[in-house]
Amino acid sequence: MGTAQEKVSRLLNFSTLEDLRNAFEQTIHKEIGVATSKTARNSREPRAATAIHHLIFAFDLDNPTFEAWKNFLESLRKLQGNSLLPFKVLVANPPISSNLGLDCSEILLEYDKERQECLKSLHFENSRYGTISDSNQHTLGWFFDSPEYKDWISSKDSSLLFIEGKPGSGKSTLMRFFKKNFGSTSQKSKIMADFFYSARTGGLHTRHHSMLRSLLFRILEADESSFVHFQSTYRGLNLGSDGLKKWSDEDMRRVLKECGTHKLRSDLILVIDALDESDESERLVILGLLRELARPGSGNCVKVCLASRPIPGAPKDSHSGFQYISLQTKNFQDIKKFTEDFISNLPMDEKTKVSAQEYIIDHADGVFVWVNLIKQDLNNYIHNGSNPAQLMRYLKDLPTDLEEYYKRMLCQLKKNKPTGLEHGKRILQFCLFSHRHITLAELHQALALPGDGVSEFMPRGTEYLRENMSINIRWLIFKSTGNFVEIKSIPGYSDIVQVMHQTVREFFVRSHGSVQDQASSFIISEADAHSMFKTTCIQYLRLIREEICHSPERSVPIKDWGDQDYLTLSEYLDTRPFLLYSLEYLAPHKD
Repeated sequence: MGTAQEKVSRLLNFSTLEDLRNAFEQTIHKEIGVATSKTARNSREPRAATAIHHLIFAFDLDNPTFEAWKNFLESLRKLQGNSLLPFKVLVANPPISSNLGLDCSEILLEYDKERQECLKSLHFENSRYGTISDSNQHTLGWFFDSPEYKDWISSKDSSLLFIEGKPGSGKSTLMRFFKKNFGSTSQKSKIMADFFYSARTGGLHTRHHSMLRSLLFRILEADESSFVHFQSTYRGLNLGSDGLKKWSDEDMRRVLKECGTHKLRSDLILVIDALDESDESERLVILGLLRELARPGSGNCVKVCLASRPIPGAPKDSHSGFQYISLQTKNFQDIKKFTEDFISNLPMDEKTKVSAQEYIIDHADGVFVWVNLIKQDLNNYIHNGSNPAQLMRYLKDLPTDLEEYYKRMLCQLKKNKPTGLEHGKRILQFCLFSHRHITLAELHQALALPGDGVSEFMPRGTEYLRENMSINIRWLIFKSTGNFVEIKSIPGYSDIVQVMHQTVREFFVRSHGSVQDQASSFIISEADAHSMFKTTCIQYLRLIREEICHSPERSVPIKDWGDQDYLTLSEYLDTRPFLLYSLEYLAPHKD
């Protein structure tokens, strides 16, 4: 017998399935004719079977329907069954690939399917980045020109840049600035993977598990070839109840180390913010992992940029493969520019402006949060009709220590009426102990509920929210919490409500003594906060049940509902934003 010959035909650039099928059929008939002619010319030799491999790249077709595509495949099957010569067909990238009724001789290979499923198992929505304030337009320009940054980024080998700063010195703002502007530098071709820890956001945002997922997701998303380090581990993972495979921290640390040795298409930049806000358990393990990844000679060039308050085990001197920045020693000019900028816009004479600027700059001690509080206080005070001498006395009476400043702010809130005090405490509870960020719309409706006395709360009719929601929720938040709480607008998302800085969280959660001294009505315990959440969620669900049952638009019994009734219900539920939070987090708050 002769050896089988193989021939490949490529059929490309057809606009319709019909054109593609006709071209394919013509090619088959042509090859049959050629094979028959060769056999006739050499009848003394055994006939050699010619296997024809046809590669059909079905790109840019006219968006065929499922039935059209299925009929096309069926015509190929018939042609294959009637052909005098065996042939194989490879269809690359079919517009429709599911439910094609393939038989045992037909195989469906979906390109990149496993990697995409792996990406889904790693995806984590790290929302902290969007809640960090942008830097002032005149600040942080020094960072990309600093010798520490230049030595770190220009090194041909792996290295670590550790940015250490005291509370409120602007570490997260700097890291946001770095991430936002890195792509506009000459380093834009590098692969960046980042994670921003956040105790304010709480929940999963303080966990190292979330950080590892985020870094691996970014790496795998950016470089397909790195999947070689994920694949075997991924295949051995167990499925969770959501249908996604579940990673262990140990598995992810191992894969991340392997990625550190992989020759990616570009250098790898790992950006980690607020390690001090992460779970304390295994924090040193993560620090050790990051240092190992950034060790010179470890494989691929990995650059780690880490920002944190002082943490044990972190080196504080620059040497080979390591650069160190003490932020409060670098941000003097930023604070100076920021102060000059807001002072210049205040309606004061030049001499008073100069005096105020000098005082603020001399007492800032590298703490941006303090300067921003001064800005807000001066803006409020100067519009009360004060003269320059009064304004300078007021400025110098303001505490220069952040904790003392918070005590002063709390004393101001004590002057509110009892309802204002209760609103202030509940708003802080919502901000400090929610399982995710609370949106302004959610808080607006939640505050209309009493938040205590579950069994006594029995709303009647459909007018409860309209009658009890604040007319001006933004003003209510400001009057009840002062500058402790801010409303943050995030592009693409709803406005969220959060404490204005991590130090505020620490003041209320870890400093009960200080709060007790100033305003006992603002003592906030975690147990009380979760009880308030549980009660509010139950009250909200009771309210919705009452509104659904008594709405004149839904007077028809549920068993008799038509499509319009369900559409009306859907539109109504869209007006109840706190519903999703109540359904998802009632049980966690209860437990």
